[in-house]
Amino acid sequence: MRTKLLLCAAALVAAGATAIAQPSNVYSLNVVGYVNVTLTNGYQMIANQMDLDGTGTNNTLSTVFSTNLPRNSIVYKWNSGWVPYTYGKSGFGTVGGVSLNPGEGAVVSIPAGNTVTITEVGNVLQGSLVNPNIPAGGGVCGLSMMVPIGGLLTSALNYTPQRNEIVYLWSGGWVPYTYGKSGWGSNQPNIGVGQAFVLSSLAGSTWSNNFVVSP
Repeated sequence: MRTKLLLCAAALVAAGATAIAQPSNVYSLNVVGYVNVTLTNGYQMIANQMDLDGTGTNNTLSTVFSTNLPRNSIVYKWNSGWVPYTYGKSGFGTVGGVSLNPGEGAVVSIPAGNTVTITEVGNVLQGSLVNPNIPAGGGVCGLSMMVPIGGLLTSALNYTPQRNEIVYLWSGGWVPYTYGKSGWGSNQPNIGVGQAFVLSSLAGSTWSNNFVVSP
């Protein structure tokens, strides 16, 4: 999976998620752009990090993937197990309204012999962002950064797991990263722009970022 990011109107700054200091005067801007995510045959995890209308809640399989997927591609979302949504002759059909909002993650299976580029278009969410997709009582979820930045999960993206939580990245199979007594040790997961992961969380886990745009 390869990604290319273009944002218009301003540079991105993540307060609390990077070491870049915030200016004393911060302006609220609508920042729009797109993220190109290139998918190859087989499985990969994908995140939608551009918001269609600025609300953070109206992004769907149909609006994110449009007509770009090859027929018989399958998108899987976690709901007590991986639930498949097949892209057929009429796209996603009646399941096209299933959500894929910023902060959610999904697995995409592309049929053999295909390479496609998904263009995610929309607004960059700003302000105090709390990822709503981590189960309050703990459990498994497909997860991503809510805005289009990448880096080490804790030191760059501001998520500090509780002890014994596990992050899984897909690389031809599930690769586990366990947060233990010594934190990540030397094996902190690195999350790319447009990439998602699976989190096995504990009760009370949260992921917050204060994300603003500096002109």
